[in-house]
Amino acid sequence: MIRERVCKQLYLTLLGGCEHVEYFNTIDLPMPLPTLRDDYFYVQPSADILLIRYWSFGGYYLRRENSGSVSSVDFHSNEVGVRTTIKF
Repeated sequence: MIRERVCKQLYLTLLGGCEHVEYFNTIDLPMPLPTLRDDYFYVQPSADILLIRYWSFGGYYLRRENSGSVSSVDFHSNEVGVRTTIKF
C-alpha cells in the first residue's frame, strides 16, 4: 500500500497484491487427479477527503483478476464504490 497526503485534507492511496495458491488432492486414486492452482491479483486506487479529524469520505476503484489451472474458475471484476470512515 502506498498512501500520499496531497494537501491538508486529501489522501491518495494505491493498494495492490497477489496470491498464489496450489491445492493438493487428499484422496489417493489409481488415476491421478489434476493439481489445481489459482493466481489472484488485485489493484485498488482510492481518494479520501478528511472532513474532520476523525471522519473521512472517499471513493475507490477495485480491479480483481483470478487465473487458475481450470479455465472455468477464471474471473475479472471491476468495482467502484464510495466509503466513509470514522476513527475513534
